Amino acid sequence: MTGHDITSSSVLLFGPDGDLSRTIAATCRAHGIEAASGPEPCGGPSRASPEATPPTKSAVFILAAETTESLFGQTLSVAARRRLRSCENSICDSALAAAGADGARRVLVACDARTLSFGKRLRAERWARDLAHRIGYEGRINGYSDLTTSYAVVETEDEVQLLADAIVEWHQGGAPAGEPRRALAVLR
Repeated sequence: MTGHDITSSSVLLFGPDGDLSRTIAATCRAHGIEAASGPEPCGGPSRASPEATPPTKSAVFILAAETTESLFGQTLSVAARRRLRSCENSICDSALAAAGADGARRVLVACDARTLSFGKRLRAERWARDLAHRIGYEGRINGYSDLTTSYAVVETEDEVQLLADAIVEWHQGGAPAGEPRRALAVLR
């Protein structure tokens, strides 16, 4: 991101105003990082403010428990696959828009899978991993060669704060891979 230092950039949170996004925003603010709100990634009510967003280095797409339950909590039918693909397209488009218009250079897809069974959590994790890879691929095709992507799946209450801590460190330049610290271990 040219012309902006790390301390003046914000984390742009796409998702509903739930406990996961509130914890992430509070942890960012506690470390002096502004957390701006974007629209919900897969439709639903927007909590985005109409004014321009500050320079953004990181964008986090949060799939709340209700969204992951509606996407992965039932058997895979044609209609369910269509909803899943629509959500994937929406997040990918928003991530590339954040990279282009807002200057985001890091994108994280975070799934709240606390309400899902083990098998459905695995499906959600595979989907989030594939989506992160797709965003990175589409970013490279569109000229965003410095765009990095990661994903996280929250499976327990304990992981909510760990994820928030990891996002702060990730935003400040910590790499999601190769770090021995437990907070960054939740990012994949």
